[in-house]
Amino acid sequence: MTDPLERAAWSWVAHLLAGGTTAWAAWVESPESVAHDVRRPVGLDALPGAAQLELLRVLVEAAGAPLEESLALRVLRRPAPGRGPVDLPLGWPGEGQVTADGFHHRSAPPTDPGSLDVEEVLRVAAGVIADLLLEEPAAPRRRTRAVPTRLPRPRTGPSVWVEGPPRSRAAVRAELAAGGTRLHRPRLRWRGGRTLPDRVLVVVPPLERGLLEVWEDRSVAGAARRWERWVQEIQGSNRLPPSLRSRSVALWWAERIGADRVQVTVRHGVDAAGDLSALEVDVLRRVNAVLVLHRGGDDRAAIAARLGERLQGLGRSIGVPGPAELRVPVAQLRWLQAWSARITDGLTRAGYPVDGDLASLRPRPPAEGDVHSLDPREVLALMTALLLPGRAARRDPR
Repeated sequence: MTDPLERAAWSWVAHLLAGGTTAWAAWVESPESVAHDVRRPVGLDALPGAAQLELLRVLVEAAGAPLEESLALRVLRRPAPGRGPVDLPLGWPGEGQVTADGFHHRSAPPTDPGSLDVEEVLRVAAGVIADLLLEEPAAPRRRTRAVPTRLPRPRTGPSVWVEGPPRSRAAVRAELAAGGTRLHRPRLRWRGGRTLPDRVLVVVPPLERGLLEVWEDRSVAGAARRWERWVQEIQGSNRLPPSLRSRSVALWWAERIGADRVQVTVRHGVDAAGDLSALEVDVLRRVNAVLVLHRGGDDRAAIAARLGERLQGLGRSIGVPGPAELRVPVAQLRWLQAWSARITDGLTRAGYPVDGDLASLRPRPPAEGDVHSLDPREVLALMTALLLPGRAARRDPR
């Protein structure tokens, strides 16, 4: 190798594969970068891109030891999925400042890994995680349980049906079941139609909280929308997700069983075991963006659900829990306030029995310290922990 950049680059690759964590800018200033006996590692046909090399350096730093050869080569050979350049060529320190909007003109310039936008590294990490998930054997289908010889005694009392966004609805159902309430199960009637419940509870959390619940639920099912983009699309459509249309849901049931048997329950969400933090949901939806290119429908949803189980509590376990509260983007705050007022005013005028204070559902005004978007460095810390189970050190990425 006669080219100084190529010689320094391949010596840095060998350094990283051996467990080194020196940044590129510091490496090119060291004597090792000009070694004349540099050899191309087995398994690499071409020099990896800047984002792949930076991800490898981050993983080695988190592991505190050399990576397994198979994982290290997988990282270096993985093209960056999604929009943007597949590989950013390695450049001298200070070259090729890259931004998340992909402003690369017609070709990708030589780039210093130290000047990379974290989003470029996250694209590669999402691709590696997706590849590992796709190589896992499919989970066996659950067998139908045999009918027990003695059926449990059915619960008596009025049946209750619960409506609302996913987390809140599940929490209320669990509380009712634990208290002995008979939960309604729709059954077909012999004359046609379905049986109706005796009572309906419409669970109404603060709208901002409800949006987060639906975003998580759809991501677990395989969706890949970024939080900010998803809220913007809902505002543009001027229609809330079905589980958040509390006025319409309550009216629908009132027309069928009577308004006196429809109750509105105000619930300020509390995270329960099994819930994902906003940071963990963001990791999931980034991987979903790669899975959608390889799997469709139910298969992708099953893989996403499996990843969601691994992400539960991961942020807290490595000391990166993410923001305590993720708010809608600043540009959507007035829209959020208008819709919240529309929901609370409509339910109040309808006169349904209410458990709680509807006025408390109005969103609080913006305040200093509010978080409206997730820190990509914290997302990278969670992805690192996924790729290094049991080896990623507890640390604060900031």
